[in-house]
Amino acid sequence: MWALFLLLVLSPGLVHGRAGEIAPEDFSRQLKSQQETLRQFEGNVRAGQERDSWLELVRQCRQLYLKNPKDEHAPGALFLMAQIHRGMFGRFRQTVDLDEAQGYFLDVARVFPKHALADDALYTAAEIASERGDYARAAELLTRIVQHHVGGDRVGQATVLLKKICLDHNIPLPEQLRESSPTPSGQLATVLPIKYWSSNDYTRIVIRASQQVRFSSQLLEEVDDQPRRLYLDFNNSFIEPKYRTPIPIEDGLLKRVRTGQFNPSTVRVVLDIESIADYKIFNLKDPFRVVVDVQGKAKVKAVETKAKPEVDSRVVDMALVDRTPPAVPLEAGPIDRPAVTDKTPPPLPLLDKVVEPERSMPADKAVDKPADKALEAEKAVAAAPLVVELDDQKKRRPSEAGKAAETTKTVEARKPSEPEPAPKVAAKLPSGKTSVQSNGGKKNGKAAAVKGSQNGITLAQQLGLGVRRIVIDPGHGGKDPGATAFGLQEKDIVLQVSKKLAEILRQRYGYEVSLTREDDSFHDLEERTAIANTRQADLFLSIHVNAHPSPKVRGIETFFLNLATNEEAMRVAARENATSSHNISDMQNILADLMKNSKIQESSRLAEFVQDNMVQGLRQAKYTTKSLGVKQAPFYVLLGAQMPAVLAEISFVSHPEEAELLRQDAYLERIAHQIAAGVAAYTQHATTAALR
Repeated sequence: MWALFLLLVLSPGLVHGRAGEIAPEDFSRQLKSQQETLRQFEGNVRAGQERDSWLELVRQCRQLYLKNPKDEHAPGALFLMAQIHRGMFGRFRQTVDLDEAQGYFLDVARVFPKHALADDALYTAAEIASERGDYARAAELLTRIVQHHVGGDRVGQATVLLKKICLDHNIPLPEQLRESSPTPSGQLATVLPIKYWSSNDYTRIVIRASQQVRFSSQLLEEVDDQPRRLYLDFNNSFIEPKYRTPIPIEDGLLKRVRTGQFNPSTVRVVLDIESIADYKIFNLKDPFRVVVDVQGKAKVKAVETKAKPEVDSRVVDMALVDRTPPAVPLEAGPIDRPAVTDKTPPPLPLLDKVVEPERSMPADKAVDKPADKALEAEKAVAAAPLVVELDDQKKRRPSEAGKAAETTKTVEARKPSEPEPAPKVAAKLPSGKTSVQSNGGKKNGKAAAVKGSQNGITLAQQLGLGVRRIVIDPGHGGKDPGATAFGLQEKDIVLQVSKKLAEILRQRYGYEVSLTREDDSFHDLEERTAIANTRQADLFLSIHVNAHPSPKVRGIETFFLNLATNEEAMRVAARENATSSHNISDMQNILADLMKNSKIQESSRLAEFVQDNMVQGLRQAKYTTKSLGVKQAPFYVLLGAQMPAVLAEISFVSHPEEAELLRQDAYLERIAHQIAAGVAAYTQHATTAALR
């Protein structure tokens, strides 16, 4: 309170109104600039070596706040002042800075109690109180979070820290918590309000808890007037009465979700079922939550084939997928989508020159004995992967070490009405087939692709399912900046690339495209997958920027969901999942059951096309791009995706030269074009393979 009081007293202009009030867009722009300056001070010892520089930044931030304290970004300005003072204490170790930081954090929570930053401010203020040995004050602030910010993202951490402080320092658990806990020790986990996302053929339920707890589940069939239901029991748990109201869903799959205190130490969550075909349950950590994915019956057409032994339609046998079409409709594929529409991507022309890529995964065997002699001329093309070349590639020059900002030339400007030239593509199908097409979209002479065996044809191809709808996920966002270095934030870079990519996929290729976030907002990882599923996407692309402790590591890599095969893949997954490598290792056991479907193979193929196009396209544009290959790892954001899904790490923000490239709009534009071309080539491959 006193921090804000001093701020007002020292700013008499407020008494007579906010002179010089600025527009919201200018407020946001200036705030971002100040946030960037703070990141430079914190990441560069020389940039923030003078205390006066920090004080000047505080002054600028204070002036910005006072110009319009009712602006939607005003809480962020007040929060930033607190962050600056805390950073000053870390650098200069002056107690007055810690006093100021704690004061401003408390002002955020008092002046803007309903803002998303309020619980973050209280939690940080509690951390400061704990660091100073004022454990009673810390417990008081944490209790405010547990009481008044139940739906916030800090409540789990606050509950855990509160219990630890009370236990370690012999502080009584706050009365309100003791009243809600059936045991004196207060050691029960708190089950938080349930979140869900739903469509007519998919529902995701997320059950959060204040700490990790043991849980069990059971499916009960319909008996008399009791509907079919799935229940989960959480041991040593408690849920407040106000969160026990049934949640109506009525999406055709689930009727409702009911939560209650089954006994003094068990919380039971019941899903009343209307009609479901399958479900999966798994848990994630940091924070702890249990995810329930419920699926409806897939509406796909089976391909006529020879009689085969009947299989369980809920579990896809990978050996069966690789060799023969299924004898019964399977529910793993996309739902009721035509293979070809008026927005199907147009045929792609032949590449003038093919550059051999770096392969991290072996290609499938080529087709034996082509029926037409004209195909012999295509063998050289068939041996190469899909590569995209943009017409402006000769306008680029290779960048020199340490001079990326000056030596990497930009694309020649075009008139607004002049369309971007279409990429040139030669596609080597992963199954060993080659589809060669001219600019007119017709087969070159008699060089028609020949149908080979079905060994390389996946389930989606067998069923003739096309790609129409794509969901793009710009990683991180909001309070989660992702990887940061050299004044850059991953969340900003990937949002730029994702928007460019979406526009290219819509305008050039005719896909329906949506993003999991259109602005600097925060979404849980499990929510992003749910968005793709509920929107019935045919492909899911998660865009990220990489980072490594060593500034020498650079390159591009593309991941698909599977068990991690090396420590580096585990490290990347742990960073993107915001968890530890130990938790990733524990999670490997979960994946064995989650991934019994054809999406692994399709995702790996999509990853190959995307990776090859990014690397080869950038190399042909004279960028010295290093390929780190296609890899697999257990990414939370890909878990439960009902469509082929990949995660692309487009460069290393921790590498000085690549960081400089990531500042350049032309480089980001090029990456977006190459990813789009990879998607189009994958679609062409999947569709034509099914039609042959």
